[in-house]
This record gives sequence, structure tokens and C-alpha cells, in this order.
Amino acid sequence: MRKVTIALVSFALGAIFALLLGNRPSTLMSQVSAQEQPPRSPYIPVVPPLPRMFAEGNVFDNQTITVDGTMSRFSKYINPTFVYGGGAFYMKGVEIGGKVNIELIGAAANTASFLKMFGLYGCPVAAPPSPPVIDMDKPVTKTVSLPQPINGDVKTPFGIRE
Repeated sequence: MRKVTIALVSFALGAIFALLLGNRPSTLMSQVSAQEQPPRSPYIPVVPPLPRMFAEGNVFDNQTITVDGTMSRFSKYINPTFVYGGGAFYMKGVEIGGKVNIELIGAAANTASFLKMFGLYGCPVAAPPSPPVIDMDKPVTKTVSLPQPINGDVKTPFGIRE
């Protein structure tokens, strides 16, 4: 009986102090959580989760593939045109070969233009590059001829959970 009385009195005192002081976290805890979550600009694009499209064991020959939101396993891409806007993708055990066209749109095109301003995109240049002329309605398109097929996993570093 004595233990029950002590427990009830302890509970009552805790409830009274919670009402008087309010039910809020300590300032120490508020500072820690504020440090873990830096403010995010509303202008930074958000990468949506996968998948938008799932393909397994397919052969894509001379096709245009929108990469954003795609999960592909053990598929083969021959002479593809990859359209990429900066979203998450995951290609596991794929083979990519032939003439590959890369078309960057949206956030990916903005990233390419940003890197180009600093000479970090494309071939190195001898002199500092002049600011690029940006056509807001035209995607950035690059083509590469692969001497050997790419085999393996290809994915983005953000927005992927295995």
C-alpha cells in the first residue's frame, strides 16, 4: 500500500509541474535538433522517391528513355537516348552500349550550365570560359560513343533506398 501511495503522489507532482511549466522539450534538445536540420531553401528541387517505372530484363533498342524515377534491372540499352532531369533512378545489372545520347532537362540542365561556368563540364579549357548563353526552352544534349558497353549498376546518390 505504501508503494502505491508513493507512486500516486509522485505522479500527481509530475502532472502539476507539467501543467505549471508546460509540456515542451528542453532548450538543449531544441538546439540539437535545430543543428541536425539546417534550413532548406524552397528553391532547391526535391527528388521524389522511386519508382515511376519498373523494367526488368528488357531490351531497349534506339529508344528514348526518361531516366527520372526509373528502376531497371538486368535490361539492355542499345543506342539509347537518355532524357534526364535530375531525379532519382536505379539501374541494376544493366548493359548500355552503342551510340548514347544524353539529353539534360530541368534541374540537370541547370547543373550542367552551372558546372560549365567554372570549366567543370566537358573538356578542360585553357582560358576561363565566358558565361554560357542559356536558352531556357532548349534541353542540353550530349552524345557519346561507347567503345565498350557499360555493365553493372547505375544509380543516383540521392533518393535511393535499397
